[in-house]
Amino acid sequence: MRWVILAVGVVLALAPSAWAERRLFTGAAVCDGIGGQPGFSIAFQTIARDGVFAVERTSADGRSFDWMRGRISADGTVRVEGGYRFDQTERTLDYRGRLDGDRLVASGSRGPRTCRLTLDAPPRAPVTQPYRGLPDLGSPRPRARPLPGGFACGEPPVPPRDVAVEPFYRRDDPTGSIIDPDLWAARTQAVAPLEQLNRGLGQIGDALLHQAGDRRVAQCLLSWLDHWAANQAMLGQVTLQGGFERKWSLSAASLNAMLLPPDLLASAQGQRVQAWLADVAWAMVPAYSNPASHLARNNHVNWAVLAALAAGIVAQDRGLVDWAVDRLQFALTQIAADGSLPLELLRGAKALHYHVFTIEPTILSIRLLAENGVDLGADPAAPIHRLAVFVRDSLADPRRLGDRVGQAQDFFGSTTVRGAQYHWAEIYLGRYPDPVLRATLERVRGTGLWSGFLGGGTSLRFGPP
Repeated sequence: MRWVILAVGVVLALAPSAWAERRLFTGAAVCDGIGGQPGFSIAFQTIARDGVFAVERTSADGRSFDWMRGRISADGTVRVEGGYRFDQTERTLDYRGRLDGDRLVASGSRGPRTCRLTLDAPPRAPVTQPYRGLPDLGSPRPRARPLPGGFACGEPPVPPRDVAVEPFYRRDDPTGSIIDPDLWAARTQAVAPLEQLNRGLGQIGDALLHQAGDRRVAQCLLSWLDHWAANQAMLGQVTLQGGFERKWSLSAASLNAMLLPPDLLASAQGQRVQAWLADVAWAMVPAYSNPASHLARNNHVNWAVLAALAAGIVAQDRGLVDWAVDRLQFALTQIAADGSLPLELLRGAKALHYHVFTIEPTILSIRLLAENGVDLGADPAAPIHRLAVFVRDSLADPRRLGDRVGQAQDFFGSTTVRGAQYHWAEIYLGRYPDPVLRATLERVRGTGLWSGFLGGGTSLRFGPP
């Protein structure tokens, strides 16, 4: 039987805080057979907070519905109560157990059946609080340039609560690489507020770095973020493509929120921004948590990792950081021995574009973790370096990858490799040496590289002195 999750929510935090800790739990209830009827397993995931969790589900045909409400006591014992309906017959369920480290185990009755409930949370990441972000306002930014006409704080874009955006690739293209002009135009219109936010925050953040923490600029950055936080932006109805767009804007917002001085982050506005970033991140997390899902294995999970990690650092949210580290380690296992990404090789003419698009959030996540004492690139044989060499060499001669996938490579309407394909190199070279890549970057950088998804000026923020 197919199921559709209607609502998911769990809470786990045995000590109160400004915003109680949340953790994602995934697993299943395995029920025994009875009366000649076979047993079955019901998989689900849920987010825990304040020692309470809740799950509601309905079958795709509407014939069945079930729900659970659980509580985790201070001593780790668990009580789960609920019920289900099948063909107008209603019965109760009752499980009892305990939380043992990162695993919740309970058993009991589901109507006449005996079931065992097992849920796992991502393991605790070896990262200690308080978390540190990048870059540090106190460090010199030699690539900073004066802003034309000085600084003026404009009005933030209108914050959308819903993110209703549809895919823009042709429906009949299995590689997902041919853009439908009409769908692209509709997408451009739908994401206008998000792109205005990404661009505006990046410009303000760059100005703050150039002005070395000028209070006017910092207050402007905070006011933009707080305007969206106060209006609970991006926390309403979200389509599949809308979810993609949301996580890119969450990355932009969180990476710029890192630039706020500590006293502004501690203000009422700052705390509202932190809570909002965490809420958006937790709303995003479930879609990228099932390893069997395509979205949890291709470039989208890498961007979800960056968004969750950056939001977790700003909000000091341990559950988000744990999730991000766990999913990042999984994402790195997707890198093949030759440095390629098998799922991105399937993207036809955009295979190289999506390799670049994947390494960007991956290397920035690794840089952020390294700043917090966990360097997943410390070993020269680490997967990230295989990916870096593969992307570096493929950009140097895109025909090789084109021959491999059977299609000439395309960068959204251009077959020419440009500086925009090297944002990741600024971030990578800020920590790891590669003379060949450095020579290329010096040639293509120009006056500086800029990416809204990565926060703003990548040369300014992440490039080596």
